[in-house]
Amino acid sequence: MENSDTLLRDLKNRRKLIKASITRIENFVADPINLGSSPEMFAARRDRLTNIFKEYEEVQLNILSYDDKDVEDVGIIEDRYFNVMSKITSILKKLTQTDSMCTNVSNSKLPNIEIPSYDGRDFTKFKPFIDLFLAVIHNNSSLSDVQKLFYLRKSLTHDALSVIENLPLVNQSYKEALELLNKRFDNEARLISNHINIILELPCMQKGTAAAIRSFISGVQQQMYALKNLGQPVQHWDMLLISILTKKLDQYTNRAFQLDRDPNTLPTMVDFISFLERRAMALEDSGDKSSTITSNKSPTAHNKVSNIATTSNKSNKLCLFCQGTGHAIHGCPRFKLAALEDRLRATIRFCTKIIVLMRIMRNL
Repeated sequence: MENSDTLLRDLKNRRKLIKASITRIENFVADPINLGSSPEMFAARRDRLTNIFKEYEEVQLNILSYDDKDVEDVGIIEDRYFNVMSKITSILKKLTQTDSMCTNVSNSKLPNIEIPSYDGRDFTKFKPFIDLFLAVIHNNSSLSDVQKLFYLRKSLTHDALSVIENLPLVNQSYKEALELLNKRFDNEARLISNHINIILELPCMQKGTAAAIRSFISGVQQQMYALKNLGQPVQHWDMLLISILTKKLDQYTNRAFQLDRDPNTLPTMVDFISFLERRAMALEDSGDKSSTITSNKSPTAHNKVSNIATTSNKSNKLCLFCQGTGHAIHGCPRFKLAALEDRLRATIRFCTKIIVLMRIMRNL
């Protein structure tokens, strides 16, 4: 009798341990953090859960053979088992699909990236060159250092190649080659000075056309972004830059900017670039075209009257300010952006033509 009680107690203790193991696996599967685990981790727990449940069934049968009044609800354990198994199966399916997609992407043929050569003459081009080289060649773990050195030498010409040309083609030379190139060309002070000089040496705008203004904006912004990436406080250089850049504008664009800005506040580079963008857009919308009328014969007085009358009647088609077609002078974008004295001069010229026309018509 004592042996039976001892065996029954041992079996029930064993059942508690099995149920605790099922609970641990159940908690592992339910924890979102573990969803990033490898498929092997979930497969191992699936196999472990299968073995544990078989052992649970055997232990439960032995307990019932000694105590047929045992109150254990086997149905609850079965439901937990099947619930956890279904979750593991679902997770394994998703992880397998993800691995398959990653494998397909990694095995797909991507277009070859060609590294442009660097000759060492323009210091501003070294950083883009070396960053691309490091990404494509240096970080390629399948290449040895001597192979990387070979590709590096192949990508250099002229002054840049002469820096590392005499290094022996061995593994140890690769790191030395990178150090020599960085020491020679990755000079931050020289890079900053170079970008500033490009701004100072921007060509003056001869004509304030839309294309010229957009080219000017592009040149300025490229150098400003480069200086900002080099850690320079370009956001505090507004008045300095504006003073330099306005001298490079044509007189009409410069005058229009001075009239457009608020004289009571200091202009910023954002305001300056925004003005140039608006002016370029207005010139593009107006067509920025000029038309001339030539004649081989000297016009008579009657012809002059006819020309003036025609111009007046078709003022909605020919602009007397920019000589463009498709709009009248009051709708001319260039007229609106012009300086006040230019607009007054154009208005007087237009009114004078009307007065002359009226006098001629009165004398006919």
